[in-house]
Amino acid sequence: TKLNNLDNNDDIKPIINDVCSANVYIDSFNIAKALDLEADIVLTGRASDPGLVLGPCIYEFGWGRNDYDLLASGTVAGHIIECGAQCSGGNHSRWDEVDNLSNIGYPIVSIDSKGDFTITKDNDFGRLINKFTVCEQILYELGDPENYISPDVVVDFTSIKVEDKKENLALGVKKTLSKSGDIALFILANWNSYSKSE
Repeated sequence: TKLNNLDNNDDIKPIINDVCSANVYIDSFNIAKALDLEADIVLTGRASDPGLVLGPCIYEFGWGRNDYDLLASGTVAGHIIECGAQCSGGNHSRWDEVDNLSNIGYPIVSIDSKGDFTITKDNDFGRLINKFTVCEQILYELGDPENYISPDVVVDFTSIKVEDKKENLALGVKKTLSKSGDIALFILANWNSYSKSE
């Protein structure tokens, strides 16, 4: 297995001696396995944020490692709600349209065995769930929209279909790529990743 840079496909060999740390995300099947063993609480190592939704879906619906479209749907559902109230108005650029923003409620995702899901809300709290609030969250930390890499599947986010409904938002994901891993390497270098005024 080759370990090349995702941005420029450079080989790791020239920097291998400068690597000071590395981490690998575990896949969501480990979360599903813990649930299958009747765990009341699942503690993980480096799990992906969407995996907190995908793992229970794998467990509940029996999705397999090659069910790429289903894994993609669960990953997108998890990505949308991973930051809580961001998709229910907390990250909305039109914040003045969010009802009762100071008492914002968290989103609720309902997903079925076919991977179709809706995003809704608890009406007792402030919130706004619509195409704009959800799409703003979809774009959050996205990178390449045709190749969203997770430990379970690579998702083509350009295939997402968003449909506004009266009380919720229905979404569907129909196109995925193959399974992939997600590894982060950190090296010691003579530069910083933030800007500094002199």
